[in-house]
Amino acid sequence: QEIVRIKEGQRLWLRDYRRRRPHTTHAAYSAAVETTLAACGEFGETLSIEGAPAQPVGVNTRFRLPSNAGKPAGSERKYDFMTPIEADFTDSIEARRLFWCYGYLLEQNLADDQMRWLWDASDLPWEFIQDVSRHLWDESRHGDSGHSRLLDFGLTIQDVGFSSYGTAPEEAPGIAKPMSPEDLYEAVFFIGMCAETGHFPVKHEAYADFKAGGDLESAEMMLFDIIDETAHVQYAHRWLPVLAERAGRNAEDFKERGQRERQRLQEAATQRHAERRVMRRDPENPDYAFYQKLLAIMRDKQPLSNASTCPPRSFKPM
Repeated sequence: QEIVRIKEGQRLWLRDYRRRRPHTTHAAYSAAVETTLAACGEFGETLSIEGAPAQPVGVNTRFRLPSNAGKPAGSERKYDFMTPIEADFTDSIEARRLFWCYGYLLEQNLADDQMRWLWDASDLPWEFIQDVSRHLWDESRHGDSGHSRLLDFGLTIQDVGFSSYGTAPEEAPGIAKPMSPEDLYEAVFFIGMCAETGHFPVKHEAYADFKAGGDLESAEMMLFDIIDETAHVQYAHRWLPVLAERAGRNAEDFKERGQRERQRLQEAATQRHAERRVMRRDPENPDYAFYQKLLAIMRDKQPLSNASTCPPRSFKPM
């Protein structure tokens, strides 16, 4: 019943998204599909496998995931606009809006990473696979929400770029290394106990500020994520004891360690913020000029009524 309710909510969201941004199929792709379907009789009867060369068992089953999914052509990031965003994060609701739109786009990377979690967790219970699959679906939807919000402002991936976690977007992806039990434990620990738990305060602030500023679409984007992340943290609490035992880490108090790690990351982020606040804001600097251009595009498309009155907010947690 819970999954059905989640799917229904996603269906309604996607219906509204497609009304705002209709989908079009590339004509050449559509023609190729139609030609192929016609060639095999529109699947009107079972296709013969006669003539297929015999293969030894296992030849086509020993394979690994690529380290990163493919990215659109021209998606390399040309400007570092995240540094000035971090400098302005506490003081500017416009900077925070740009941060969340772009940050959610990048969460597609986490969905890629979670494919590796699933790939190397075949020995874990079905319930783990189910929870991670639902988590992966959520992160993929978050990537869609950030992307669609940027498109609402007329900004494409080619405009803002897409940074893969740890690699350039158009590098040859290579093969993902298998995740050891220790790797999987650490991955779930960082996402659940640090990244997701640590971001609740700033996400709630963003939701309230965007709603107060009249940008209900951005507020909706935040609310979807807050609801999802609440469930994700519960997944981490549920499975970290199991993953700790699997990795030989069951003596660790992951809750206490999570609190320490969040504090360490917060202190580092606050220090970076202090350093970047005093950096010279040079309009001739291409990165800073591009950042200002993005803010102006978003402001022109949908101004926030509280852009000049919104009070200072919390520091980024990491």
